[in-house]
Formats: sequence, structure tokens, C-alpha cells
Amino acid sequence: MLLFITTSLNVYSQHTNSFVVEVDERRIRVTSPKVKEDIISIIVVNKTLDKIIAQIRDKKKVLRRFTLKREGKEVIQVKATHAKGLSFVPIAPAFEEVELNFKAEPYEIPQKK
Repeated sequence: MLLFITTSLNVYSQHTNSFVVEVDERRIRVTSPKVKEDIISIIVVNKTLDKIIAQIRDKKKVLRRFTLKREGKEVIQVKATHAKGLSFVPIAPAFEEVELNFKAEPYEIPQKK
């Protein structure tokens, strides 16, 4: 089990120019890109046993809606012009909206009780 966790973290840590959003049962973990490019990649990883319905949005509109199968992955690309106020919004199961911040240390959003 420990080997699997270490391996999966190493795979996603190679994406230094992408946001990596990992969703599990009790929290959402975000790893930010080190540099801001013209096209921003957002890798969303579902580590739960449930289907997730979510969206990526900026301050004005929804950029992409998608469904992630259990233990699935989705790669979304958006133009840097939409990067201001970029966020990941889980719709079902409901969870807190997560702002995607550039050049930040990895951060976690715990589930509200």
C-alpha cells in the first residue's frame, strides 16, 4: 500500500506546469504549477470509490463541466486569460469550492463537518 501511494505521488509531482487536484473521501489536495503558461493544465484525480461531478470555473463563468468515474483522472486545459479566479467546484458529492492558486505550496481543503 505504501509503495502505491509513493508511486502515485511521484507520477503527479512530475507535472510542475500543471495544477494537480486530488479528491479523496475527506479532503481535496492541490499542487500548484511553478510557472504560469499560456495554456494551463488541470489534472483532477478521483481517489474515491464514488463518481464525482465537478466543474472548473473562473470568476465569471463555468469553463468546463465533467464527470469522473471512481478512481479516474481528467486532464483539462484552459487559456491563461481565464486564470484569474480559477477554481475547482465539486457538485456531487457536494464539497467546498477550491480556489486554484499559482506558485503556492501544496495545500489541502478538509471536508466541512
